Amino acid sequence: MSTSATQAALNYLGRRLDELADAFPTSPAAVDVVTLTDDIGILAHHLQYTTERAQDRFTVPETVYLPERDALVRLAEAAAGIAGALDLLTEALTYAATGFHREALPDLAASPLRNDPEVRTIAAEKYAEAAARLRETVTALRPAPAPAPPSTPPSAALRTQPPAHAGPQPRQRLQRCPPSKEPRMPSNPPAEITLVLSASAGIVAVAHGEQYQWAETALKLVGFHRRDNGAFALAVKHPQAARDAVHQLIRTARRHQATVTASNRRYLGDVADEIAAHLPGPWRTKVGVHNHPVWQHDLLPWLWDAGELAHAIQTERLPYTAILTDDTGIELLLFERPGHQHDYLLGAFAPNGFDEHVAKTSPPSSIVLPAAPEQAANAIANRFLPAYHHVLHTRRWATVAFALERIREEYDARQAITESGRFRDGSPMNPGHIPDLEGQSADFTWQEFRDVLTHAPALLDQCRPATTAWPEDAATLDRLREALAQGTGILADWNARLDDLRQTPAALPAETYGDAKAERDARMLPVIEAWMADCEVFLRQASAAAPLHPLAAHNHAVRALPPALPTPPCARSARR
Repeated sequence: MSTSATQAALNYLGRRLDELADAFPTSPAAVDVVTLTDDIGILAHHLQYTTERAQDRFTVPETVYLPERDALVRLAEAAAGIAGALDLLTEALTYAATGFHREALPDLAASPLRNDPEVRTIAAEKYAEAAARLRETVTALRPAPAPAPPSTPPSAALRTQPPAHAGPQPRQRLQRCPPSKEPRMPSNPPAEITLVLSASAGIVAVAHGEQYQWAETALKLVGFHRRDNGAFALAVKHPQAARDAVHQLIRTARRHQATVTASNRRYLGDVADEIAAHLPGPWRTKVGVHNHPVWQHDLLPWLWDAGELAHAIQTERLPYTAILTDDTGIELLLFERPGHQHDYLLGAFAPNGFDEHVAKTSPPSSIVLPAAPEQAANAIANRFLPAYHHVLHTRRWATVAFALERIREEYDARQAITESGRFRDGSPMNPGHIPDLEGQSADFTWQEFRDVLTHAPALLDQCRPATTAWPEDAATLDRLREALAQGTGILADWNARLDDLRQTPAALPAETYGDAKAERDARMLPVIEAWMADCEVFLRQASAAAPLHPLAAHNHAVRALPPALPTPPCARSARR
């Protein structure tokens, strides 16, 4: 599952923290030690959520581009804010626990210390400080307003931009699921236990609800054992033993204010395993348990869905879900369809490697699956996955085309400034500004061409020029493959060089970052030039290789190509 640190993920985290701060008690009388421990648990979950997302990106620095690195800085600052609020709540807990302890001391039966209001007052003050810290964190997570363009040209204009009439689209997060209202959970008991039967594990129990810990306590007392995924299980050999265990659990759960519901469905993990076994190729499955209702919303930023699945996650309580992953990195989400006795819903997580400034492409729609595993696998293989690959191909094509167009526009803008000797606002350019202008333009081109290095290989693999109207393009595609292989090697060398520069002791002489970057740009320039010269050939072949959408499988009409770039970048040299 993609774990990119995007503005949408920061917005999601901010909403969760804002909701938690709004729910904090505002008076000493409202302080409750049980609710306080639950608030600490939720805040600890958000801290874990934040640090795990950051860790996932820190481990693969070669895939983290500059916009996401900016977001990671803000994510780390948010982690510090959450940790500070967590410290304040734990301090509040010490005071609340002191009052709880005094209530049982016989020596204080007639003492005013037994119900000392000062203890609750201090706890409420800590709550208020924690709420203020969280709101400061939420404010920092919001996107900063774009600064107004400076009026003095020379220093600002060194960073060239494409002409205003053909400016690039702003870098925005691709909408992965349709807009909707804030999630509203249906009215449910504070603690619930859902029981399902598993062919391998026996009785599987999932504790969920805002006070799910009460349900977990009941399960442990009856003899259920916690599994690695957070569910509980009890192995039973005879039907009567299963009935006795359930009856004992119902009585125990009632004492812990938890309800027990026996599902007539099979365990979702077994269903996912059987579906995966009927899918082509190797697939792995994993069940995720969402004990607290808000935890399932962690899935929302990573979904790539335009159908019922995303809406269900926002509006229905889902104690558990399953993820199916194949060896190419496709990740699918599966869960029981709410309001139906037998159906399941399946959708996709967004693929990795996409920056969010590309032209918008519609995500694949989730589908409804029958209960029979073989029929469900057939629907996935013949309907959902072809639609997924069609949309993925379109998104890759749009990403590469957009990157090549921005490189061409950057070259045109820089060339116009160099030839005229004036910046875009008409102010004269000092010849001493040219090195800075060249360096900033090279940085921009490097960042954009990384999208080509990431997504063009998969598109090239699908190209079959012999089956198109342009079989003569085969030689050009071979040259582009060779250039792409060179570029991929240069990128790997650059990442290794960065590691060396970071690890070189300060006392030892070492090459400067600027020297290494200049060497990188010089090596990459022929690769970029080769792609700019033949980009039109690549784009038309990649477009012709787009897999058919399953709805168009019976339509034998000739497919229209996506629009070509306004002016072929190959019409002019991209050499600096």
